[in-house]
Amino acid sequence: MPDVFPVLVEEGLAEPVALVVGVHGDVELAGLFVDEPSAFEEWARVQSQPARPDSAGYQTFLASGCAACHAIDGTAAQGRVGPDLTHVGSRASIAAGMFPNEPEWLAAWLRSPDSMKPGALMPDLNLSEGRVTALVRMLEGLR
Repeated sequence: MPDVFPVLVEEGLAEPVALVVGVHGDVELAGLFVDEPSAFEEWARVQSQPARPDSAGYQTFLASGCAACHAIDGTAAQGRVGPDLTHVGSRASIAAGMFPNEPEWLAAWLRSPDSMKPGALMPDLNLSEGRVTALVRMLEGLR
């Protein structure tokens, strides 16, 4: 599982900067995000709130076994093997930064994680298209 943590860079810069580093195996990915102070404060406030998943997608999440590995704060899903998905919809990427966090990429990942990222720890759950659609809708809504 990647370790992801925000680091606030020195004060006095023209704009507040947050560096987010993800480490997955021997690959390190980094992203630099620059926000106005008010936008950064709003982002931090939202990130500290529990998630509110839509009920149909959340029921699919539970029934498909996703909660065994993934957590969503504010819900019964408290798995710690895979990434925390509390605000996954607000992330720029998925799969430790390998793909953009867009519905078509997320759906492809849910259909066959190992074909997109060989050696992925996430199992192929053989999800029906209906379940993939419900999960994508729920995950994209977790902002």
